[in-house]
Amino acid sequence: MIIGADNKAIAYGEAKDVTFRSSRQNNQSIQFCVLRIGRKYFTLESVEALEYHMERKGAIENVDSTKSYENRILIGDSNIYNNLDLFIKDCNIRKDSSICRDGILTSSPEFFKGLGKADFEKWLVLNVEWLEKTFSDNILYCVLHMDESTPHLHFVTSMTYTNERGIRLMSDRHYFGSKKKMSDLQTNYAEHMQSTFKGLSRGLKGSTANHVSIKQYYQLCAEKLDEKNIESIMAKAKNNELTEIKLKETKRTLTAYKNYQVARDAEKENYQQQNVKLYQSLKNMQKENEVYIEGIKTLAEYYKIPAKNIEKVLEYCKEKSINKELEK
Repeated sequence: MIIGADNKAIAYGEAKDVTFRSSRQNNQSIQFCVLRIGRKYFTLESVEALEYHMERKGAIENVDSTKSYENRILIGDSNIYNNLDLFIKDCNIRKDSSICRDGILTSSPEFFKGLGKADFEKWLVLNVEWLEKTFSDNILYCVLHMDESTPHLHFVTSMTYTNERGIRLMSDRHYFGSKKKMSDLQTNYAEHMQSTFKGLSRGLKGSTANHVSIKQYYQLCAEKLDEKNIESIMAKAKNNELTEIKLKETKRTLTAYKNYQVARDAEKENYQQQNVKLYQSLKNMQKENEVYIEGIKTLAEYYKIPAKNIEKVLEYCKEKSINKELEK
C-alpha cells in the first residue's frame, strides 16, 4: 500500500476499468514502459548532491517549481544521505565499490494523457511493487516527480547481498553486471506493468543506441548548430528509450535554435553595417565642427571681437532660421 496525494492509503486493487488506449504500429505512437538505470555513486558526498536534486532543495534545471508541491515520496523519506549511511555501516565494501545507483521509471507521455486518477495511482502501486520485489530492502528511496515534462519515479537503490558464507557484501555486478541482467530487468519490468496496462510495450530489445543525457542536451543547445549537426544528433537519439519519446520535439527545438542563430547573425551583421555608417557620420561631423571652430577663431582675430560674441550671433541666426521653417 502507498499513500496518495490526499494522504489516504491506496489499496493495490483499487483501480478499476483501466482507461488506457492500446499502442498502434505503422507510424502511430508506440507507448513504452521506460526503465532507466542511472549512474553509480561511490561516496556519501555525491549522494548528498543527489538528495539535493531529488528533494528540490534549490533551483533545478528543467523543473517547474510551481508544480513541485505535487511530488510525493513513495518509499523511504527525504533523508537519503543518512538512511544510506546507516544501511551500509555493517557491509563489507571495497574501496572501488559503488554504494548505490539511481534510476527512473516512467512511460511515454501519451500514456498519461487522459489517464484517470485511480488508474494513475494503480500505475504507481505497480511500480512500487516491482521495485520492492526486485531490490528488496536495498530500495531506500522512491519519489514521484510531477514537476517535469512527464510524470516519473526516481529511485535510489543500494546493491547489498549476503553470500553463501553469510557475509554482507556490496556489489553492483551482482545486480547490473552484464547485458543479460540489464536486459532481463527491462523485460521483467515491462511484463509487470503489462499485467495491468496491456498496451504498454517493452523498449527495443538489444538496442545499441547511445543515450543522450540531460546535461549533454543543454551543452548541445549552447553550441551553434547547422543541419548536419541536427541530423547527426537525431541519428544517435533514434531507438533510445527515453529520447525517442521526444524525438520530434527535440528536433523542432534544435531547428528553432538554429533558425534563431541565423536570424541573430543577420541582425548582428546589420548592426555592424549601421555602426560603420554611424562612425563615418560622426567622423564627418567632427571635421565640420573643427572647421566651424576654426572659422569663429579667424573672425574673432580679424575683427578683434571676442569669440563668445560671434558664437552668440551665430546661435541667434540659427534659432531665427529654425523658427522660419516652423512657420511655413
